[in-house]
Amino acid sequence: SMGIIEDLIGSVSEKEIKDFVISKTSEYDYFKNDFLIEFAPMRQNKDVNIYNDIFRDLLNEFDIDFNDPDNNEDDYYYDDDYDDEQVGVESGKGFYQFNLIDRWCGKLISLKDDCEYKEVILISKALIEELAEWSFGLDQECSQRLDPVYLSLPFDSLTQLFLEGHLDANELFDYCKHEMEKEKYNTELFSNLFAFFKIVLSAKVDRKNFIPFADAQLAKLDSSNHDMISRILMTKVSFFLELSDYESVMNTAKDNLHVSAFINDLLDMLVEKKEFSEAKKIIRSLSQRINQDDYPLNLEIDMDQWLIKIAVAEGDVDEIRRLCLMSLIVNFRFENYITYKSSYPPQEWSAGFNRLIQFYNDNSLFYNENLLEIFQFENHKKGIIDYLSAHCSSSGLGRYHRFISNEYPAETLELFKLVIDQRIMDNTKQAYESVIPLFKLMIEIKGGTTYVKQLLETYLTQYKRRHALVKVFNEFKETNRKLK
Repeated sequence: SMGIIEDLIGSVSEKEIKDFVISKTSEYDYFKNDFLIEFAPMRQNKDVNIYNDIFRDLLNEFDIDFNDPDNNEDDYYYDDDYDDEQVGVESGKGFYQFNLIDRWCGKLISLKDDCEYKEVILISKALIEELAEWSFGLDQECSQRLDPVYLSLPFDSLTQLFLEGHLDANELFDYCKHEMEKEKYNTELFSNLFAFFKIVLSAKVDRKNFIPFADAQLAKLDSSNHDMISRILMTKVSFFLELSDYESVMNTAKDNLHVSAFINDLLDMLVEKKEFSEAKKIIRSLSQRINQDDYPLNLEIDMDQWLIKIAVAEGDVDEIRRLCLMSLIVNFRFENYITYKSSYPPQEWSAGFNRLIQFYNDNSLFYNENLLEIFQFENHKKGIIDYLSAHCSSSGLGRYHRFISNEYPAETLELFKLVIDQRIMDNTKQAYESVIPLFKLMIEIKGGTTYVKQLLETYLTQYKRRHALVKVFNEFKETNRKLK
């Protein structure tokens, strides 16, 4: 069919094609939008930002029933949990998305990837300006339910171009001040975004007023607005780091240890800049603060993981091993086991592994299934058998019996017997019935049928006065064909 279309295009006049395009763009919104996405960036006259007209017309055609979010139309949709893969940013819950705007967001990203910075600037500004104009007529609750990607993407694009040197800072700063004065931006969402935008710019353009302005914006923010608070704080500490003002970095961190996103981002930046001593100071301050009775414990900061990350970045082998061993006992993460193993040359790993097992035996008094996961990773089947023999565990056996039974069938059957002996100590019908699935698993193991037959006879003889046991086990014998 494509060949036919190509032949037809070659046979019709340029005027006929133009008339067809004009006709269909007036008839079909999607066709018109795709046409503009494809060809508007190729226009010759770049003195006027035509994207303002494009977005204004597009938004004015939307007719949303905010009182009935399930009443989806062709041009928009409402999703309680939507992840926009095209834009690559998680929108969150309960936002309106517009199909046609989604496509422009995708175009903005592709233009940025293609280094078409002039078009990125024009589209970003137009999207900000026209969304503000359009949403200004909505009540605040409705405007806050618009997909935040539509604003974060253009603001972040302009910020990125500025930081990469593709956009004049003074020109952008003047644009920001000029736009902020307009009434249409007088909403919490837009004022916060523009304020942060101005903060980033003023760190370069208006340095003497940067800190007072940033602090004034922080004071205005609701304490629940963690994302914006974190972004402003990160801009402040970046400013201090440029000046090598580590005291101010530390003071800012200490005053905001409760802002988890900020602390995580700050630690990440300090490690990347190899400022390891400063990162450790922050972790120490956080640890001291947490030990205070009145300090909230709902922090999303894993101090142990940060210390491991710092030790790895420093190449401190002894500290890597010490921290990883502790974390494997206290807060097991398999990635820390890999980090621990990576700290040993292959020829020394046997000693390192034995050190880990000894550390477990010395410090973990109770059954710990994490060790079985390590044994499996190392293909150490005898280690699993020995550990399960010492710590009779139904869950551990259920998880690992298939891993060990082919090579060690007799030992695996003995482990099942240990679990069964433990269960039937509880002299109840429910306990007896709970071991029937274990018998079935044993039968599937090499030599298991004979073993189970003998085991059943032993139990029936040993516990012949336990009528419930005799009844349950005899029923199992009679109904299982492999035991006949």
